[in-house]
Order: sequence, then structure tokens, then C-alpha cells
Amino acid sequence: MESKIHDYSTWTKDNLIKKIISLEHEILFKNKKNINTQQFISKKSYSSNESTKPTKKPFSMSNYTQKYVAFKFAYLGWYYNGLVTQGNETRLPTVEETIFSALKKAKLIDEESNCNFSRCGRTDKTVSAIGQVIALNVRSNKASEKDPEKKDGEIKYIDILNRLLPKTIRILAWCSDLPSDFSARFSCQKRHYKYLFFKNSPGIQLNIEKMSKAATYFLGEHDFRNFCKLDSNKSIKKFKRTIIKSEISKYNADEDDNSLYIFDLEGSAFLWHQVRCMVSILFLVGQNLEEPEIVKTLLDISKIPKKPIYNIADGLPLILYDCHFENLNWNYGSNKNFIQNLYKSIYDLWHTTKIQNSIIELLLKNIENNEVLDNNTIKKILIKDGSGINQSLTKYIQIENKK
Repeated sequence: MESKIHDYSTWTKDNLIKKIISLEHEILFKNKKNINTQQFISKKSYSSNESTKPTKKPFSMSNYTQKYVAFKFAYLGWYYNGLVTQGNETRLPTVEETIFSALKKAKLIDEESNCNFSRCGRTDKTVSAIGQVIALNVRSNKASEKDPEKKDGEIKYIDILNRLLPKTIRILAWCSDLPSDFSARFSCQKRHYKYLFFKNSPGIQLNIEKMSKAATYFLGEHDFRNFCKLDSNKSIKKFKRTIIKSEISKYNADEDDNSLYIFDLEGSAFLWHQVRCMVSILFLVGQNLEEPEIVKTLLDISKIPKKPIYNIADGLPLILYDCHFENLNWNYGSNKNFIQNLYKSIYDLWHTTKIQNSIIELLLKNIENNEVLDNNTIKKILIKDGSGINQSLTKYIQIENKK
């Protein structure tokens, strides 16, 4: 570029215009070059900052110590499509898929397929549990060979999981002192079930004395093939099971004779739908449609080698009450706030359902006061199944005569 200063006073008009246009182009070019340079520097700086920013590593259980633990938990079965994940989409979630979701969200496991998982008792849709047990490997804060100096306290498993789980599933306790060969299924010594039922309902009055007598015939070791549902996917050949306890009692001894009753059943293990089949036969005895000895007859495979056709009892009143393991020290949590929060969450559920139940009771009393319903006017045979919606028959065929 020329450095000397021109004497523009001697220039012609045309030459001056050409010079001005030339200078304008020169200025525009310089400005554009400066803008591009600044943008390049800015992008380079941003790119440099972006590359130096640490990326979040994906969660990997291999980076952590793991601990084999057992969890004792409760759930309200009518909110779920059973306990076990089925592998196909259902309208309601299962209990296990809900728990696995919470475990993964808390980064306690990565995948359910590689956490050495086992369950104690499989329950069907609508069936609840108060003492269900699972065992699995979970992330731990305890020291490992890779990090022997680590001194952090153990993860508060119950607190974390109960915050992530719905109120209809509650973790009650956990245990970490497990034998290496522990299995929630095969290490269980006995399972305790409870079945709730009312003595009286429209058109039905149960004979509790007869039912109690029939229940005693279940005690001991028997072949229960006539008291279960056969699974076509499993080739079960052993049907013998041992019953330790089988008795009927009032839910609350102070209530009137029309109160709620409980069928208490304890055994080492149970077949599919075994408890519900046993209850169904007890209901038939209680309605005087069968004698208590029908239990002995059905347990005698030489007399009835193949299960007769009969409906099983409803699943809603059934509870897996407890699963017993020897030498397990359950940690129920000593933190006062934890116990208070656990109680409050369960109380909230109880309060809501109690109010709903009381409203329905008022409705029933209103109908009874108007004498719309009279048990004596019901002519058909009603078969109790525990659901409240009784099956209606014009004629009852006894079990021994069914094919």
C-alpha cells in the first residue's frame, strides 16, 4: 500500500470518485477479515473448553464393592400384576419390576440379570405380602481390596429404596450376614400364609366348626396334587408337601360372631395355587355342601388320582405373611425418623381405605334398613370364593362325583 500523501486538489472529479470507491472496498475487505478472524478464535476457544470438560462416565458396577444382601418387604397385591416380571407388557406393573426400577435408579444394581437374584415365595395377581424376601448383590460402601482405606458408612438401603418406591411397596428390613450359598427360595424353612374371610355374607353362613375340623386334615405330609394348579410349562413330578400349621381363628376375638376370620397356614413349601385350592374346599365344607372328610378323600390319590374340577378361592384375601429363615439377623432400622416415616406412610394408606370402607358400610346399612335384601329370599345355591361375588348355582354336584 502506498505510504505517501496525495495532493487531491490537483485531481479531476472522475479520479477522486474512483479513489473513494477504491478506499471503500479496501475498508470493507479489512472489516470482513477481522470478523472472520474473531469468529475463528471464538470457535477454537469454545472447542478447546468443550474438549477439556470432563465427560460423565456411564455407571458400571465393576467399579464398586458389592454385597450379597436379603431384603424383607411388604406390598399390597391389588395394585400389581403379581410379583414376578413376566417379560411382556401388562396394564399393571409387577412388584419385581417396580423394585428393580428403584434399585437401578439408586445405582444399587446395573441389570437384574447379573445380580444373583432369588425370591422366596411367588405370589399371583392381587395377592399381598407382609414378609416377602428377596436376595441379591447390591453396591456397597464398605472397603474392598481395590480401596482398603475406604471408611464410609454403609449405604442406607431401606431409606433410599423407600423414597423411590411407591407407598404400596415398603422395604421393612435387610440382612447382610448371609451364607455364600444362601437362596431366598431354597434356604427358607417355612412359609406362613393367611387368608381372610367373613363368616356371613348375603345368602351364606359358614359353619366355622366344620371348617376347623377339615383344616386339621391338612396337617402333616401329603400329596397335594388335587389341591393345586398344574403348570404345563413345568414337569412337576413331586406333589408331596408338609403342612405345619392349619387352623381358623377370629381376626379380632372381641368382635361379634359375624366378624372377620383368618385361615392360618404354615408349610415348608407350596405348589402353585395350593393355598387358594385348600381354602376353596374349606368354603364348601363351611357351607355344608361337603363334609370335612372330603379333605382326606382328596389327599388320598388312590381314591381320586386326578384333580376334580372346582373353582379356586379369590386371590385378594391371601397374604404371604412371613418367610422363616434360620440364623438370619434382620436389621429393621434403629433410626427413629425412619420408623416414624415408615409408620406414617402405611398409616396414610390405612386411613384412606378405612374412610372409603366406612362410606361403603353406610351405604350397605342404608340398603339393609330399607329391607331390600333378605337372605331367606335367596333360593339359588351360592358358592363362596372369598371375593364377595359368589357363584350362583341351581344344583351343586359333590366333588367325588365330578370328573
